Amino acid sequence: MYKIDILERTLHFKQPAGTSRGVYTTRHSYYLTLTSDELPGVEGVGECATLPDLSCDAKPEYAVTLRQVCQMVEQMGRIPYDMIRAYPSIT
Repeated sequence: MYKIDILERTLHFKQPAGTSRGVYTTRHSYYLTLTSDELPGVEGVGECATLPDLSCDAKPEYAVTLRQVCQMVEQMGRIPYDMIRAYPSIT
């Protein structure tokens, strides 16, 4: 069985980051830690993050969708790709 923990953080840039759509001083990120009962002591770590007005998946329901996807992976043991097509940063 899989277990996924999500740690939500806001990163504050030392210098503003300029893009074609504006300047960012912060970035909201989700850090995921994946563990399995079958492999004690082994962890997988990843990050999911978007940039507002720049990423196609920067949607208001992003955090809810991420949590739902993680719950489905924990329950089914696989990634529900059909559910996350519109969220490339989760894939």
